[in-house]
Amino acid sequence: MIDTLQAGFDAVNRIPWILLIPVGLDLLLILGPRLSVRAAVEPLLAAYEESVRWYSRQVGAGEPLAGQATQVLTLARAWASEFNLLSLLVAVVAGVPVAGLPGRHLLGEYQLRGLGEVVGLAILCQLVGLWLGCLYFGLLAQQVRDGRVDLTLLLRRRVWLYWVSLLEFIGLFFGGIVAVGLPTSLLVGLVQLLAPAVGAFLSVLLLVLFQVGLLWLLIYLFFLVDAVVISEVGPLQAVANSVRVVGSNFWPALGLIALIFLISTGMHLIWQALARENWGLAIGVVGNAYIASGLAAGSMVFYRTRLLQQTEAPPVTLRGLG
Repeated sequence: MIDTLQAGFDAVNRIPWILLIPVGLDLLLILGPRLSVRAAVEPLLAAYEESVRWYSRQVGAGEPLAGQATQVLTLARAWASEFNLLSLLVAVVAGVPVAGLPGRHLLGEYQLRGLGEVVGLAILCQLVGLWLGCLYFGLLAQQVRDGRVDLTLLLRRRVWLYWVSLLEFIGLFFGGIVAVGLPTSLLVGLVQLLAPAVGAFLSVLLLVLFQVGLLWLLIYLFFLVDAVVISEVGPLQAVANSVRVVGSNFWPALGLIALIFLISTGMHLIWQALARENWGLAIGVVGNAYIASGLAAGSMVFYRTRLLQQTEAPPVTLRGLG
């Protein structure tokens, strides 16, 4: 395990300039403007507050329900005040690793007032963030797989294919959730109408099963991005490769996942503590970029090594890559 991570850091040491991507994004989020959504979501929060008051009057719930709603509204307004829409440049899938340190926002704050504007910019940020992630992980993958970086080839063709492949996976993933979740929700709702006690038990059971299933998905799809950028395969084959690597090397893979999680969590706490001072903020940004890049490259080394040990047929490549 240590040798695998060391190989990842060795790969990063050969292309130290790759740290410019996470460092640059971190500096944008810390020093750049805050795009606030407070003004855009305030009408929704006000409507929610009014609906709670109306419902409380109808059912005679009084202060307990109103008190709970006040807590929810207070938390929601605090979140809306602090949230920076630019943080969505860190994509949910294949996001560039950032330190997540408190923002200084030297360029001020800008209020987004239209809900449509917020949704549009949120989607745009995620799309751009996913592309940046594909560029970043694609560079790491070239160094791990080929021992060299071909930036021209990556920018001309492959980064776009990685981007489309991961977009297809996201679409399939959420489509699958809707396809399974919608009829399940309708069934649970029907059972609650006919037998409230059974429906309540079924709701709790399904929630627990969903959480357990999500945990297993996170484990077995841990190498999904690695499969896309190392093996250069489409979304379905990437899922199959990740599941195959984890399934054939479950305990080593679980150990690597746990080690990466522990190192990442521990270092994040250290960066947060250092960020109270300007010099500590600089160390946190650069240190996070280096540690996170080494861990990401180490994950790719593990995936590539274990996949090469498999005797199955070679994976199907992305369209146009051959």
